[in-house]
Order: sequence, then structure tokens, then C-alpha cells
Amino acid sequence: MVLNLTRSLTRTRVRPVICVTRAGAARHLAVPDVPLEVLTRRSTWDPRGFVGLKRLVDRYRIDLIHAHGYSTATFVAAVKHIARVHQPLVVHGHSSDLPSWKMVLAASEVDHFIGVSEQVMEWAEQRLGLCGARATLFENALDLEQYPGRRRDEWTALFDPPPRFLGVAIANVRPVKDIHTLLNAVARSRHRDSMALIIAGSLEEAAYVESCRLLARRLGLERRIAFVGRVKAIPDLLASADFGALTSARETGPLAVLEYMAAGLPFVATNVGQVAKVCAATGLPGLVPVGDAQAAASALDEMLSIGSAERSARGERGRALIRNRFDVRERARRLEALYERILCDRPGERLESH
Repeated sequence: MVLNLTRSLTRTRVRPVICVTRAGAARHLAVPDVPLEVLTRRSTWDPRGFVGLKRLVDRYRIDLIHAHGYSTATFVAAVKHIARVHQPLVVHGHSSDLPSWKMVLAASEVDHFIGVSEQVMEWAEQRLGLCGARATLFENALDLEQYPGRRRDEWTALFDPPPRFLGVAIANVRPVKDIHTLLNAVARSRHRDSMALIIAGSLEEAAYVESCRLLARRLGLERRIAFVGRVKAIPDLLASADFGALTSARETGPLAVLEYMAAGLPFVATNVGQVAKVCAATGLPGLVPVGDAQAAASALDEMLSIGSAERSARGERGRALIRNRFDVRERARRLEALYERILCDRPGERLESH
């Protein structure tokens, strides 16, 4: 979302600067016309991070700080309190893993809260006291132009023989994504021998990754499942696929389902998060209960049994929903207006930063 929003901000209204507080994430956040700063802090209370953010604010004449995630928000709140950084703080709550007590203590430094789901908004009101004019529901969004039309490419070469149906699961391989249910669903599907599944996401949680590999072998899926780690060009990967899949135990977005729809893919996903709620309300098929491998297998069977034209039509319904409800350009205009409203009591100053 940082990248999506930054690319879409109107440069005559907002001059964005991206700041990564820990070095590891920097390689994922490059935007050609946007400065990228790295603080390399090691902990919330690392003095080098405090000094680095203070210097950055002064050097770029920052007017407003937009913190994505609770750990970063806690860090910025500490800098505001200790290092006399007075710029307004906007906190963007993405995660379904609700924040720690540190965020509760830092709430007094938060000027505005943005939540990506109703669940997150409810937590912000109940625990942080941020509601009404100080809080905004801001669903995730995407840029449809980043997602090209369908094509087949080298991804099918991962499998021998090449599958009739290629699926993609955009998910870090960790317990909350419940990859076990997804593997069991593929194993139970009538189409298990004619499909293959690429799982694209972090492989850092080694114990869980190994449990997933072992389960795939036990289910006889070792030639049908590919764990490929993080993939930078997600739109290109999705352009090669026939469907998307996600069996998370909990989500706030999820952004992956938006990406499936943006790529024009039909999907099977658990009915969790704000995006799933909207899909259910519009009658888009493919949603199943959490942890129900048989329901997910049945949904896969239904989706793969219909004709290619009907699958394409289902995918186009998803793209239309992105266009009408989850367009990042509309979100960027709302965000610009929100920045200006927060800064409206500071006449004569220019809105300089994201």
C-alpha cells in the first residue's frame, strides 16, 4: 500500500519521501521519483533511529508523518515525544495482529488513525480512543494498470507435466495463512492431477515452511506445488495463472484477493477481512469458511469445472469491483484531502510530505 499510494499521489499537492526505519525492507520500496531514506534502527528505543528521523524531518521540511504499521507508529510517537518532532502523525493500521501495549501508550501522539477494515477501526476506537473525526476507514486499493492481460510464460515450466490449470497463492508461508488447509483442499479436489499451485511469499518461518513441504509430500502433491519465495513481479506472475487461492485464518484486507481480482482471476478464498466482506455483499463467488478444506476443494472443483469463458467473466466481475470500489487513485485523492484537513490549522505552510 505504501507503493500504491505513493505512486498515485498528485505531485503538485504532495511531495512524498519514503522512510524505512529498518534496512531489510528498503529493497521493496523504490519509487523512481521519490527519495528513499533508511534509518537502520535496531529497536523502538534505538537512539540512532531517533536522531535519524529528526534529521530527516528537518532536511526535507516534513509537514506530516504517515506511519504504516504499529511498530513504526510506536517508534514515531516516541520520537515526537522525546526529540521534539511536532509534525502531525497519521497511523495506518493494516494488520489483523492487533498492536501491543506500546501502541496504546503511544496513542496520545496520534493525530489521525486510518484502518483498512472495520475490525481494525473498532479496535482503534475501543483501545486507542481514536474515533469520529480522528479516524477513517480506508480499505486497501490497487492500480488496475499495473496488472496486464492474461498470458502463459515460464511459470508453467516449474511443473512436469505442465498443468492444465495453474493457480497462485500470494501468501507468506506462516501459520496465520493456513497453508495446510490450502494443501488439503488441492489434495481433495477432483482436479488435483490437472492443476498446479505456486505459493509466492516469504519462507522465513522455517519450521512452518518445512511442515508445509512435508504435508505436500504426504498428500502426493510434491510435483503439483511450488514454494517460490517472494516474487517481485506479482502482476506478471498472476498474468500466467488461471486462478488465485488464499485460505488465511484471519486477514484485514486481504491485499492478495484484490490482486487476484485486478489480474482478472477467479479465486477461492476464506471469508475473512474487509475485501471478502465486500465480495460477499456483491455476490462474487469463491468464498469459503476458515479451516474448511472440503469447502475449499468443492469451490475449486466448481470453479475449474465451468467453461473458460465463464471463468473469464467471473474474473472480469472482480476487475469491475476493483474499478468501482478499490481504485487506488480514488484512495490517493481522499488521502490528499485528509492530509490537508489535518494541516488546515497551519496556514501559510505547504503540504510537503507523505
